[in-house]
Amino acid sequence: MTEEELPEGVAKLSGKYAGFLSETYMKNRQAKAVQTFVKEGDTLVALCSDALIALLLRGEVNELINNESDGLRNNYYAYLRQMENSGETPQIDQDRHYVELIENLEHSKTIRNRCVSGLRSLKRAHHKLAAELDKRKPAEIWFEELAELNAISSQLNDLIKELKKDERK
Repeated sequence: MTEEELPEGVAKLSGKYAGFLSETYMKNRQAKAVQTFVKEGDTLVALCSDALIALLLRGEVNELINNESDGLRNNYYAYLRQMENSGETPQIDQDRHYVELIENLEHSKTIRNRCVSGLRSLKRAHHKLAAELDKRKPAEIWFEELAELNAISSQLNDLIKELKKDERK
């Protein structure tokens, strides 16, 4: 073996070490990018959630639902009066249709309330994620990577020591 040639074990471990450092560097860069993205997105998520909640809870939306309910009830009563005045018997299908429309209207109120609740939960969850990313310490995030780096370094060190012993003999 010439002076310029590295033993196979050293070259292999050196490559592994360099690969590990590159991979760790990329993970670190990606983690920082995600952290920055989440922090910046937290304000946007909060603003959008608040705007949608305000829109859903506006008085105009309540008025629209109440007007629809009143109109539905008034139209049904008018239909029943017309049937009574004409001497006809109301059709059961019309009653079913009225009940279905009332249920749909109540369902729309429930959906609106669930949307508001979901938006509030989304806002809280996103803010909690951003806060958790801020709280983490680098040692906690990179503990496994540091342990693996230490193991590879130790292997490389042991191999170099062994090679030096072999060269002295």
